[in-house]
Amino acid sequence: MTPEVARHIDAYTPRRVNAEAWEAVADLVRDRVRAVQPTSKEMSLRLLTPAAHMAAWAHCQGIPHEAVFSEETVERYVRQMDGTDGSRATMRCRLRRLVPDKASDRIREINRRSVRPPYTPSELAGLWRLACNQPSELRRNRLRALIALSAGAGCSSTDLRHVTNASVVDDPEGPTWVEIGGPNPRRVPVLAGFDKELVDVAKKVDGPLVVAPEDGKNAISALTRNLAGGEDLPPLHVSRLRSTWMACLMAAWVPLSEITRLAGVKRSKCSRTSSRTASTSPPRLTLTTRQKRSATRGGPSGFERHPAAPGR
Repeated sequence: MTPEVARHIDAYTPRRVNAEAWEAVADLVRDRVRAVQPTSKEMSLRLLTPAAHMAAWAHCQGIPHEAVFSEETVERYVRQMDGTDGSRATMRCRLRRLVPDKASDRIREINRRSVRPPYTPSELAGLWRLACNQPSELRRNRLRALIALSAGAGCSSTDLRHVTNASVVDDPEGPTWVEIGGPNPRRVPVLAGFDKELVDVAKKVDGPLVVAPEDGKNAISALTRNLAGGEDLPPLHVSRLRSTWMACLMAAWVPLSEITRLAGVKRSKCSRTSSRTASTSPPRLTLTTRQKRSATRGGPSGFERHPAAPGR
């Protein structure tokens, strides 16, 4: 697969698909299309479009992500479609290309990009400086909040729609917390270095810090893609920021069970992140004395990041 095709897959956003459903399945769809190695942008689009619509439909039906790209789900989806027998046959053929072969997929699982790689410390610092130098205060605040929430508290694209200024709790006796709402509510400590920046943004904003639940399905991608400058930097992706956060926690020897709880994901996904980030050098983290006591009592762990502030 050429770099041009890979960038096309990374940037793909479907039309006429429920925004929250797409955010929940976007990485799943992109990873599955990457796995079949399309040789052109046209071929990738012929796979991405039906895959996105089926995965969003399956999400709304409550079908587990691991069962989305299966023969059973493909048949269920095609049967409920409107259209001619010929159009359904075409759709079935394209979707079946995305159903993994069980024998070969066990081999590919070791190396394929099932999880986006984390940013390096220099990349993260560059993206932070880019966010702080956007032309309008509104965009600067939104991008600062997005990076702080995703790289500092593990927020997903769906989570970002359910964080307001009132969600940020600055505890003078402990870490700063984010109370994430939406379909996966939880309370997460913010990594030191991102905590003060997030508190600063929360003081300036009244309401949603990044986007609102009712904003359009492309609101987050529009925010991260339409940046002024940064041609020498990698694209800003929420999934990579979240992977960076997970890698930081793993480097600090935080138990996997605690990471999965804070991330709101299944253990298998964190395990894939662990294998993906094993050779990456994330920002160095240490537990403070107060945070060690908190972890011993069974509470969530907060962390001290060096240097103290991102991008400084």
